[in-house]
Amino acid sequence: MADTHRWTEIRVVTTRGGDANLGSRERARGLRLHATDVDWTHGAGPEVTGPGESILMALAGRPVAATELAGEGRETLLDRASGRDARTGGRP
Repeated sequence: MADTHRWTEIRVVTTRGGDANLGSRERARGLRLHATDVDWTHGAGPEVTGPGESILMALAGRPVAATELAGEGRETLLDRASGRDARTGGRP
């Protein structure tokens, strides 16, 4: 049950439009996100792997679980979560 709940939260954050997505669409753009604790992947590009909750936190602009993330796209996601993404002029 908890796995389904986590997957639903991640799906909502990465697919909803407007302000409800907390900037997650922009943070996820161009990255392949792969949760290691639930059956969930999203997107294409350099991969970011880790527990779904850690990915969700980074997508929401809260990279507090950064040590649990790995992969070629990790630094890009963390830069975006911290507001350091050069492509967006420093905006997340």
